[in-house]
Amino acid sequence: MGGEIAQVAAAAPAMFTALAARGFDLRMAAVGFFVNPDPPALGTGAPPGTPQDAISGTGTQTLYDNSTDFVNDVNAIGGALNVLYERGLDATLETLTYTGISAQMTAEPDAQRVFVLLTDADSDDAQEQGADVALNVAQNVRDFVVSTLNEWGIQVFVVNSVTEGGGPGTTDADYADIATRTGGQSMLLDAGNVWVDTISSALQALGGPWDDRFHVGPDVGEAMGTEETVYHRQFTFETITARTLGVSGASAVSSSTARASIDSIDSALDMMGEAKNQVGTLERVFNNIINDMAVEAINTSAANSRIEDADVALEATRLTKNMILEQTTLAAATYANSMPSQAVTLMNQQGIGAQGAFG
Repeated sequence: MGGEIAQVAAAAPAMFTALAARGFDLRMAAVGFFVNPDPPALGTGAPPGTPQDAISGTGTQTLYDNSTDFVNDVNAIGGALNVLYERGLDATLETLTYTGISAQMTAEPDAQRVFVLLTDADSDDAQEQGADVALNVAQNVRDFVVSTLNEWGIQVFVVNSVTEGGGPGTTDADYADIATRTGGQSMLLDAGNVWVDTISSALQALGGPWDDRFHVGPDVGEAMGTEETVYHRQFTFETITARTLGVSGASAVSSSTARASIDSIDSALDMMGEAKNQVGTLERVFNNIINDMAVEAINTSAANSRIEDADVALEATRLTKNMILEQTTLAAATYANSMPSQAVTLMNQQGIGAQGAFG
């Protein structure tokens, strides 16, 4: 397993980089799993995930936001994996029960959750080894594993090098069943790190909670400031798919799967109800904004009308003023022009003329 561990350590920075480039705030933890000697079949005497006998205590079992710390854990785990047997299905549930990773995931309730199961053997969860590519773990046990993982919203990806008797690239049937029913995939651990791109693309396609920002006011540019806060609204949405609702693995092939599926569907209906309420709240917010903007538009139109009315009144006043000035000027000129004529008439009326004045 040393070569596969080294390959994962080498590929880790690429996964962090690829997901960061797609907007993911990635956290990764490493947990080693092995058993020695080979224990009874999974589910014999205790439910899957108990007791703690399938995972290693090596490493910090901490979700890291950088590849350096994660790779250090991977290398530490790789140095301790020197036994023949593994119980991968058991290990997934023990990780939830006996490590601090479950608490760390709970602290981020909106985060996507993925288990990448790296293996170079068959599951051994049913005590099987050798050339056997059939389903070996009992149906009710696999149902329990799937139900638990779906309750946590965990998607399982199986990355294998050598598995059951089919040779390189042939995924263990039990692992493949769990991966498919939790919305994940099974793939080959290839030297070109295609598996990294496959998982990264699957996470992006699956989607998770996402934010969107809506412009609801005047355009004030890109600078973040008071106006940007006032005139924009940001909302977080849930991605609604069969996988995110936890019903991608729903099945009625047996009474146990049917009961588990009914519980999953009930939970999915609750989630859809919450999502509809969220959209309804957003719709009410936008309706209020639309109503407020409609009122603002009416008020703006009224104010504009008042400005236009004031402009008309001003022009009318100016016109009246000009007309008064024009009429006053005309009256003054007319009066001035009539003064000599009035003087002659007055003199004639008084008997004063050219002859009377000098003769």
